[in-house]
Amino acid sequence: MEDSCGNGSMEVSSHCNGVKIEDEIVANFDSYFEDVDDCLTISRMVNDSVIKGMVNAVTEEAAEKIALKEQEVASLKKRLEFYESGCV
Repeated sequence: MEDSCGNGSMEVSSHCNGVKIEDEIVANFDSYFEDVDDCLTISRMVNDSVIKGMVNAVTEEAAEKIALKEQEVASLKKRLEFYESGCV
C-alpha cells in the first residue's frame, strides 16, 4: 500500500510517523466498538418508541370500533325486544 508520511516521499508501508496503522486500528477498536454500540442502542430505543406508538394507535382504533359495535348491539337488542313484545 502506498502511503504518504507528510514529508513529500511516497513509500510502500503500513506505517507513518513511526505508528503502524494496524496498531492504531487495534488501539482504537474499543472506541469504534463503543460508538457502534451507542448507535445500535439509540436505534433500538427509537425502534421501540415507534413500535409502541403504532401499538397504541392500533389499540385506540380497535377500542373505538369495539365501542361502536357495542352501541350497535345495544340498539339491535332494543329493536329485538320491541319486536318480541308484539308492538309492531
